[in-house]
Amino acid sequence: MAPTIPELDLMVQSFYEGRGEQQKAAQTALNQFKEDPDAWLLVDSILSESKHPQTKCTPRYWYGNDMTAED
Repeated sequence: MAPTIPELDLMVQSFYEGRGEQQKAAQTALNQFKEDPDAWLLVDSILSESKHPQTKCTPRYWYGNDMTAED
């Protein structure tokens, strides 16, 4: 089950600002979210609803700068 946008914000914040086990747990959770085949469906919500700046950069990091490119 995908996290809510506030939960995702908290994960990203913990990854960037946390230390030790907190940061490792956030990294694990973010990796699990990234591996979810439906995670990309939340990109529009992440970009429009996220309150944490790094969360808004996450889709570009995962899916590349040109997320709208057609193959």
